[in-house]
This record gives sequence, structure tokens and C-alpha cells, in this order.
Amino acid sequence: MRQDAPLSELEELSERVGKRLASIKKGVLAGEITPDEALFCLNEALRALEPVREGELPLPVRRELAAFVDVMEKERAILADLIREAGNNLANASVDLTVLAAEVEKVSPEAGEKLKALKDVLLEGAKAMKNLLLWLQPLEELARLDLKEGLEYFARQVVEYFPAKVSVELQNLPPKIPSVMALALFRIVQGILYFSLRYACAEEVRVDCRRTPDALVLEVLDNGRPLDERRPEEFSPLVVAYQHVRWLGGSLKFYRKEDKANLVEITVPYAL
Repeated sequence: MRQDAPLSELEELSERVGKRLASIKKGVLAGEITPDEALFCLNEALRALEPVREGELPLPVRRELAAFVDVMEKERAILADLIREAGNNLANASVDLTVLAAEVEKVSPEAGEKLKALKDVLLEGAKAMKNLLLWLQPLEELARLDLKEGLEYFARQVVEYFPAKVSVELQNLPPKIPSVMALALFRIVQGILYFSLRYACAEEVRVDCRRTPDALVLEVLDNGRPLDERRPEEFSPLVVAYQHVRWLGGSLKFYRKEDKANLVEITVPYAL
């Protein structure tokens, strides 16, 4: 709404909101809307109606950023398709080389060994492609899972590529989170895990969740090394995560704890 909007316009919108709330209540009583659906709608309405706090992006800006993120996710899906096709080609080529190496080895053992070595290179390339797909994880694949299941699945898969233990303890997550918000939170945690595993070289990482009456707090704790200010590339996953948190109207804080652990705390508004 414009800052110079007349009081009559404000009253009109307030009346419309009241009618909509009454309609939801009527739908629940009539059995047309389930209590869970009504609670979900009211929680979303409460979050949207909350006054903008200092440092929080206005709702229209967050909506524009959400649309931009949607475009980025579609680009991820296109890239994932290309990578999946390339990985399949590498895997198929390695199978063909296995057969060829067996035939060539009968004539020239040395050439056969070289073909086997080339096959191993192709298999490593296919594995690297699979790793890339894990980090891209297109939107349609995430849609089959909720946020908790998605992060648990990701944690199980990511340890195939990093020698670390990743535990996800998200029992306190709300049962229903808006899909756009869930996707953003997934990307946020995913980016922080990338920092922990790739740059902090952590051996153990733990993802926790707690709730307050008006916020959702996610914490990522690792036993890795601290940020190296001489290597700015290490900041990139945290910067991307921070941007996602900002358009959710939340905050991201990074701590280096006394027990030589990194802690990233993400707080986003979410009324219970």
C-alpha cells in the first residue's frame, strides 16, 4: 500500500480482510475447509500482516525476489538436465570401453590397460556429474519431499562425496511450510553445508531447528576450521544464503565458538 494511501482505503481493505477471515471460519464450520488448511492460511495471513521491522525487506520486495528465485530454480532445472545427459553419456561410454578393453587386451595387454584406465576416468566423471546433480536438485524433485525429508535425503547423499558425518534434527519444524519458503530454506541450509564441507573441511555437521512464537530458527553447527579472510571464495556460499534469508525477512548470523566450532544461525519470521 502507498504511504500516502487515504484512511478510507485502509478501512476498506481492513473490512475485506475481516470478511475473508469470516469466510474461512464459516468454511471450517461447514466442513468445506479442514482445520489444518485454515490454520495454514491464517498463519500465512498473520505473517503477511505483521508490520515491517527495521532492517526487514518490505513484502513487495520479497515477492519480487521470490519471483527471481523461481527463475533461478528453472535455470537450475535446465542445467541439471544437461548435466544428467552428460553423466549418462559418460557412464555408457565407460561400459563400451569395458567391453572394448577386454577385446583389445587379447591382442595388446598394454593397450587394454590404457583403455581400462580411461574407463576409470570416465566413471569418475560420471560420479562428479552425479555430485553436481545433488547440489542442483531441481524443484520438481524437491516437491515430492517436505523440507525435513528433503534435507534428510540430501544429508544422506552428500556424505558419499565428503568424508563427514551430517546429522539433521528437524523435529521442531512446523508440519506445513509454504513451498516457496521451504525451497528457500532448503537452499539456505544447502549453501551453509557446502561451506562447512567444502571450505571449513568439517568432519561433523549438525542441523537443528527450534521455534519461537513468531520465528523459525535453524542452526548449522560444524567442527571445521574458521573462515579464511584471505580466501574470499569461502564467503560465497554464506553470501548467497544471506540473500535468501533477507528476502524471507530474516537474519543470518555467523559465530566462531570457543570450542573451535562454526555456528550459523538463521532466523526467519514464522508466526505459530
